[in-house]
Amino acid sequence: MSASPTHPGGLALPPSRARSVRRPPARARAMSSESPGASSARPAFSSLPVLTLPPPGCSREAEAAFAAELREVCHTVGFFYVAGIDHIVSPATRQNALAASRRFFAMPQEKKNAMDNRNSPAFRGYVRLGAENTAGLPDLREQVEFGVEADARLFNEGDDFEEKEKKEPCPPYTVLRGPNQWPNDADCPRFREEISRFSDDASLLSRRLTQLLALSLDLPSDAFDFVFGDTPNVQMKIARYPPTTRGEGPADDDDEN
Repeated sequence: MSASPTHPGGLALPPSRARSVRRPPARARAMSSESPGASSARPAFSSLPVLTLPPPGCSREAEAAFAAELREVCHTVGFFYVAGIDHIVSPATRQNALAASRRFFAMPQEKKNAMDNRNSPAFRGYVRLGAENTAGLPDLREQVEFGVEADARLFNEGDDFEEKEKKEPCPPYTVLRGPNQWPNDADCPRFREEISRFSDDASLLSRRLTQLLALSLDLPSDAFDFVFGDTPNVQMKIARYPPTTRGEGPADDDDEN
């Protein structure tokens, strides 16, 4: 998520809440020099931790226990899987979105190219295999970028950009807002419906995790609501990693991610 346009300053807390911020306990911070086997290197781990979301209507103690675990993982690993999400993003929603993604990537290349993200001022749409690169090597994936549906801020040919900015000033990040590109339903049935449903539900999950992150910092659960507002700029992508022997990427042994 990105900050609401009414709060372009990012995550700085308002004065009324800034006083309540307390430093997390020492056990939640990075491994200290007194810890056995500690060194200047990051702690090693072989797999990402799995955190189980507290169920609806759980006790405050259960929420606090999850928040403490969340804080520890964020400080020591930085990434995690979330389980126990069926009441927010149902198994059917997840399975349908994955099936829709597979239908899209199975389309003929010319159909996918028709949604090229270079056609979108908001960078929405299809990114072909190898179009992006990391450390000088092409990324071996194809993907589709989505975001909250919004009207594009159009500039007509011959418009004076600086003059239009004076008359209609907008923060720079508004360029990331705009309409998504979608395949024809005849080419990829129910794609828009299934992906939109997943995105909406995943946004609710993100909001719930944001509340729990606030609790993990000993803040009220709504401490970050003022940042995101009622219409956060949620963005997501679907990606496919073809089989490769190059030994790079998160899905070297899988064809979908």
